[in-house]
Amino acid sequence: PFIFSGKIQIPAHDLSLPLFSLFTARALLNTIFHFFPERLEDTTIKWPNDIYRGDKKVSGILIESEFVQGLYSIVIGIGLNFYGTSVPKDLERIATFVSDHPLEEGRLEQFAFRLIE
Repeated sequence: PFIFSGKIQIPAHDLSLPLFSLFTARALLNTIFHFFPERLEDTTIKWPNDIYRGDKKVSGILIESEFVQGLYSIVIGIGLNFYGTSVPKDLERIATFVSDHPLEEGRLEQFAFRLIE
């Protein structure tokens, strides 16, 4: 799995907080498409903060924010199932992986750098 969390600060006048989850999900989806173009046909955003491959979840996004003196401090948490050989029995109907094949060495790091950009 890919687990990421980061914190950013943005002036309130530069941000529509209600759309921030969608913006983050779109950035994650674009990064997935960059590394896995075969996912273009079956992977999408499920409003407001999940990524689905077909009818199964591959990623969740959690956004927490705090407003202080005109700035939003935003913590972004992302969990993404890249590749695996099995899903726990109680999740098989609702969860899956982005890739059907093991990842090459260094791919997770490349993915993280691209997402942050």
